[in-house]
Amino acid sequence: MPNLSRMLSASEKLPADQRKLFEALYSRGLSIQSAAAELGKSVADIETMRSTMLRSLRAAS
Repeated sequence: MPNLSRMLSASEKLPADQRKLFEALYSRGLSIQSAAAELGKSVADIETMRSTMLRSLRAAS
């Protein structure tokens, strides 16, 4: 797993919805359920977005 500083730098290049999810989960420490409620998505949608986001972060760092 890339280190946090590289992940933060790479997160700036994510699409807006993935960047919001990154901030909710990793900057603010929300649970997946809380992030889903805040972003108006289902938990399944958030889990899919999170998986996609993490792949993008790994590829970018």
